[in-house]
Amino acid sequence: MPSPTIARVTKAALLAAIAGGAFSAAPHAHAADKWWNAANGNWGTAANWFSQGVPLNADNVFIGNTAIAENAFVDLNVNATIASLTMTDGMRVQTNAFKLTVAGHTLLSGENLAGNGVSFSSMVQVMQGPAAVDFQTGSLTITDGGDLWIEDGATVQVDGLLDLQAVSSIYAEGVINLTKNAGTALRIDGTLQAATSVPGLTINQLGTGLIDLDGSVAEGANRGLNITGAMNDGSAFAHLTINGTALTDPFDDLLWIGGNNTVRMNLSSGWTLGSLGLLRLSSFHPDRIPTLEGSTLTVNGRIALESSNRDAEVDCPLILQPTAQIELDQGSRLYCMDPITVQGGSGTLNTDSTLYFSGPSQWNGNLSLDGTGRLFVHGNALVLGPSVINAHTAKLDGSGATVWTIQDSLTVNTQSIDPLNLPTTDVFNGTFNISGPQSAKLTINLQNPGGIWEMAGIMNLAAPLGDATTRLAGSLVAIQGNLNVSGSVRAEAGYGLYPGSVTTFATPAASFENSSSAIIFAGAQFLGGGSIVCGSTGGIRLDNGLNTGSARLLNHGNLDITFGVGQAVVSGFTQSDSGTYHVDIGGYAPATRHDHLVVANQPAALDGAVDIDLVDAGDGYFFPIVGDSFVILTSRNGLVGSFDSVAPTVRAGVVYHWSLVYDATTVRARLDSISVRCPADFNGDGFVDFFDYDDFVTCFEGGPCPPGRNPDMNFDGFVDFFDFDDFVQAFEQGC
Repeated sequence: MPSPTIARVTKAALLAAIAGGAFSAAPHAHAADKWWNAANGNWGTAANWFSQGVPLNADNVFIGNTAIAENAFVDLNVNATIASLTMTDGMRVQTNAFKLTVAGHTLLSGENLAGNGVSFSSMVQVMQGPAAVDFQTGSLTITDGGDLWIEDGATVQVDGLLDLQAVSSIYAEGVINLTKNAGTALRIDGTLQAATSVPGLTINQLGTGLIDLDGSVAEGANRGLNITGAMNDGSAFAHLTINGTALTDPFDDLLWIGGNNTVRMNLSSGWTLGSLGLLRLSSFHPDRIPTLEGSTLTVNGRIALESSNRDAEVDCPLILQPTAQIELDQGSRLYCMDPITVQGGSGTLNTDSTLYFSGPSQWNGNLSLDGTGRLFVHGNALVLGPSVINAHTAKLDGSGATVWTIQDSLTVNTQSIDPLNLPTTDVFNGTFNISGPQSAKLTINLQNPGGIWEMAGIMNLAAPLGDATTRLAGSLVAIQGNLNVSGSVRAEAGYGLYPGSVTTFATPAASFENSSSAIIFAGAQFLGGGSIVCGSTGGIRLDNGLNTGSARLLNHGNLDITFGVGQAVVSGFTQSDSGTYHVDIGGYAPATRHDHLVVANQPAALDGAVDIDLVDAGDGYFFPIVGDSFVILTSRNGLVGSFDSVAPTVRAGVVYHWSLVYDATTVRARLDSISVRCPADFNGDGFVDFFDYDDFVTCFEGGPCPPGRNPDMNFDGFVDFFDFDDFVQAFEQGC
């Protein structure tokens, strides 16, 4: 602000120029320079002007350049048209209900300090009258503390450049129309503040001249656009609307929106928040929401909700660029209501804060959010390019109906994908559609070790036929909803198909392959034929009582039935040379005492290996005798080929040697011989000592035996003194 001394020096210089004839009459006889030569007074009073009376159309008007014209008011009491207007020295023109027209340039310059903290700005105070435009000027410069006030819904029209310079302001309730064609129509380096009113301030770009909201600012956010006003009783708030085509350049200043205040940026080409720009949202009342509306906003700078436990809304399309930052205070909630394009970005979501993507979102970049807040994706989402979401919590299904269409890789690194579904968290109830190029894949990495998420909605996985294409990776997933498979699809993530899940194959040629662990529970349903494939690096476990209906099983890895013993039914079965069928035997009855695979419809094609383990099926550890055989596979429509091998079973130092016996529809595992690696080491601790002798005697006399051992040393099915003699002989020989 200029000091009073500076203001007086300026006035003295002007008076000297007048005395010296510097302001001579214009070349045309009808044009003159008119100076206000009073304190307060009416425009239409001739005696208030020096010289030659009330200004006429071609006159240049100066208000504030005489000794008496300082910190006073000029009341417009007639409609006036002049050539130019210069306001200085804290003078103010009030238009009242009349129209002021300036054909050329208007300059509002300077302010005076009058003591006691009171200052007077050089200004035009525009009030609404009957005319469509209340103040019209060819161009307008506001500088050095000058002000433009627009009240009561009045309208200002600027036909050239409106230049709001630093340390100057516009405070407005009404309309500013910009008619300039080409170049810049409005440049703001000072403070633009919408008045507290119902209609607020509207700026209309009516020509092709663009709006420069941040002027020459280069250092980032300073005073900027302050839209924070409110009546104490909550009856009115500040609102700013800008209608036009585009800004001259990215906005690199401060746009501050307060509670219940609204900014509407209706620019047909959208606008950009520059890398130095800041959209600050704040509210001191829980029910008063700051709102940004309008056309597409491209964000290179910061969006900050700086009030804790408060809400804010962005009701315009957003494009988040890699340099974009979003910062939410503790407990705050930012609602992005319109379409969002994520090309990158970062931010901090403080404790209990939430960033809502309520509108549809499009992903082609990485969004990294620090802090312990939450990202909620409510609208449908489309992944068009490689994208990564890093967030403490990433709720992906919104209210449960969100549809993700994934056409490139999407990786989600998070602690939880559903923190609200307590006590069972990490449940997805929406829809995943994953298709397109081989890069299209969903990877959900839960940060807690061993984390499992539940797919309770719909998952549509599509890929070409032929070699399997990976569509699912990351943490274990429990599939409890609908899985629809088209083509040859692979899951690198371990999965479980739970009771009630429905897997539908689009065609009988479709397949769902795992390259990690998988379990299929009884009660899981299968439609449409197709194949469940265990990849060469994977393992698949079939629950006791499972029936896959029309679905086939192809095993290139490790196949187990349940965690103990049981029976599973598949439509068809093929095991390749890399596959292994693991069989648990704990007794003689199929399904209840040893594993049994039933192939219901198609001939079983056999290759690869069989691995047999002796287990406790409920009656203690099972010890078969030579000649025992067990049906481990039944194929109702016959067998094609045979298994390559069956490995010996080693339990507690005893080796059980098997062979496989085939007939038209069954495969039996037959025990051919039994050997002991070190019979004297009866307790299997690696040493032969009297502990072994005592353990054998106790076991022989009917007491407890070491795990996996029995006193039938010669494996003839009887426990007698021949066994005792055999043990003593082995004990004396050692190992």
